[in-house]
Amino acid sequence: MHKPTGPRGIWTGVAVLLVMAAAIATVLMWQPWDRDELHEAAGDIARVPGVAAVDLEYREIEGAAAAKVRPEPSKVDVMVRLESTLAPDAAAVAAERAHELLIPAAEAVTHDNVSVHLHVTAGEPEKAPGIRIDPLEVPYSPISGAADVADAFTIWQAGPRSVQVYGLAPAVGEATADSGSGNAPDSRAGIGIEAGAAADMVPLAELAAGLGRTADLHFGDDAYYAGHGAVADVDAVRLTVAAASRRGVESAFFSNYSTAPQLSVRAAWPAESPETPELKRWLEAHDYAASAGRPVAFTISEPGYETLTEGWVSAFAPPEPEPHPLPLPAGVEAWPDDVDAPSCTGADLDVGYGGSDAATGARYALLLARNVSDRPCAVEGIPGIALRNADGAEQTDIRLEPYTSSAVPARLVVPPGEQLLAPLQWRAMSTANDPDVTTSVEVTAVPGAEPVLLDVTDGDGPSAGLDILDGAELRLGPWVQALEGWS
Repeated sequence: MHKPTGPRGIWTGVAVLLVMAAAIATVLMWQPWDRDELHEAAGDIARVPGVAAVDLEYREIEGAAAAKVRPEPSKVDVMVRLESTLAPDAAAVAAERAHELLIPAAEAVTHDNVSVHLHVTAGEPEKAPGIRIDPLEVPYSPISGAADVADAFTIWQAGPRSVQVYGLAPAVGEATADSGSGNAPDSRAGIGIEAGAAADMVPLAELAAGLGRTADLHFGDDAYYAGHGAVADVDAVRLTVAAASRRGVESAFFSNYSTAPQLSVRAAWPAESPETPELKRWLEAHDYAASAGRPVAFTISEPGYETLTEGWVSAFAPPEPEPHPLPLPAGVEAWPDDVDAPSCTGADLDVGYGGSDAATGARYALLLARNVSDRPCAVEGIPGIALRNADGAEQTDIRLEPYTSSAVPARLVVPPGEQLLAPLQWRAMSTANDPDVTTSVEVTAVPGAEPVLLDVTDGDGPSAGLDILDGAELRLGPWVQALEGWS
């Protein structure tokens, strides 16, 4: 039998509901990363001599998988700002002490799926929505962190605008022998250095090199030296600064690749300006590459990034490779040779078009020639070609170049029914204003053969064809049995 609820029953129900609401609120408001242990550790770190401020930055780790019974994975970045005037060794000691004080707190929150990471900074941070930029920042690792901090302070106190040690800070308490700033104990993390003036890049490079640090250095967008994992090359930095300082140069960028270093110079003047050959002569007269004993390619480009000219610093070019035929792809067996085989005639060969392809601004096409006779015949050479637009007019000022600088034709004995290939390569050209693209190629397969006109319109529409326009540079290869990348 149902009984009416009395006042006492009502208050009991209300109490139960309040308790449940409080429990739900506690669950909803509980934040596993906002723990007393972390705040206490931050307070202890703030009292370490040389520490100017401590900030805790929290965020959930997007895309991470959490266990059903554990909170979502989250991360705490502990930003320890040191006094900028600390001696490098004193800064290293303060950073080590901050790390020691952080370990117990990091271990306490690990079970709540929280990782703690230490970053040592200096200077007043710049803050923007969702981003913080510290003039000096070191992702701290127990393996290399003290040395990283000392070296960063050494460079910082020489006056650059910013110093950033590369790498990721490992979770405190979980670092391994190879996790320190992404480096093993016997190596040192690279450093990014922004100079306050272009001329300051050279002494800063000397300082980084003296510390045995790989470094990237730059002054705004005017001068940039990318070390690519090598200890700073002071003379290369000096060349970069000198190039950037020349009249009319907007920027100079040196890429210190170990096998093919390159200097890219962007000029403010137009293509026809006399400053281009003048700058080229200056680069070719500079002694950097000759003194270093390694070729350094340079390019000079206009404001639209089109290359005006290129060459070699110190006029020190790499040796030309020995001439050789284009190699066969792996697994392809060469046709047998026959010294008595006659040369192929035009009637022996059925010429065709093998299609085109494209990749990152480069264009490729393929010419074909099949032996339709009943005997082997030999071919050695490069086909003759003429490019025509939709009206049948020949494209003008086409500059034909070898497919590669060292590629030479090989004598090939083509078995009956087998097919030769000849590759074409060019840079993409703009078709925005509906220019006369190439719609057919006239091919003379071998000397004395009748020209064959091939349709090269792969697609539909009025602009279908190859973007080889008047004035293009076209690389043409010799006839080959097979070529890597083409089947």
